[in-house]
Amino acid sequence: VTLSGTVLDAGGKAVQDLIVNAYDGACGGGHLNGVRTDAQGNYFMEISPGDGPVYVEACATCDNDFFINKWWDGAAGSGSPDCNNAQDLNLLRDEDRTGIDFVLDPSGGVSGVVKDSAGNFLHNIHVFAMANTGCGGTWLAGTNTDSNGSYVLTGLPEGDVYLRTCAECTPHDVAPQNFVNKYFDNALDCNDADSVSVSLNTMTQNQDFVLEPGATLTGRIVDQVTDTGIENVHVYVISDQCNGTQYSQADTDSEGYFEIP
Repeated sequence: VTLSGTVLDAGGKAVQDLIVNAYDGACGGGHLNGVRTDAQGNYFMEISPGDGPVYVEACATCDNDFFINKWWDGAAGSGSPDCNNAQDLNLLRDEDRTGIDFVLDPSGGVSGVVKDSAGNFLHNIHVFAMANTGCGGTWLAGTNTDSNGSYVLTGLPEGDVYLRTCAECTPHDVAPQNFVNKYFDNALDCNDADSVSVSLNTMTQNQDFVLEPGATLTGRIVDQVTDTGIENVHVYVISDQCNGTQYSQADTDSEGYFEIP
């Protein structure tokens, strides 16, 4: 099956060398294939979907390009930045599909470095951006630091955003790291977070973090009647009884035990 379409910017200009991906599910589905657009903004992708769903995303942040990612949402030539609005192509077996087009809006970005209190660069610390407010704002984008502690976030809308680290949000093959998470500018409480101003087609640099080592909390959650451990219970550490700032989190294992860095 061949999928094809065109990617343009908001001014109608072709977007060259941009990655377009196909997945078997939106918001975290399995990757089916990915290609790059040509000089005219066109792409052609071969996939073998079988009888399953197919979702397509124009991924500007895959290369840190200054556009906002979009999913094909069934609307002609546009797309949606929200994966929850993505539409399945509903392909028939051996059916080629054309006209899977996108129009990408411009974006800005932020970058910085994450270190520990001794000045060492921290690798695989997750840094993410939120809109509106640091306390439960809409998630915009996230990435992990490289071996030099550096991170780059693109695909951000113009205006103020809030940044936060997530030391426990490591890749599946990396153990969670035991550091106290912070909001920019090195605030523990979301109410003390400073906003970062994002300008279109511009990288706002030096948005840095310094993280201190954290303590570890352990415990077990059991059924009150049978005294057996309960698996997959989400446990939070927060700053206050009611709607406090979330510091860290963990899930219970098969025996009901949890360990929160």
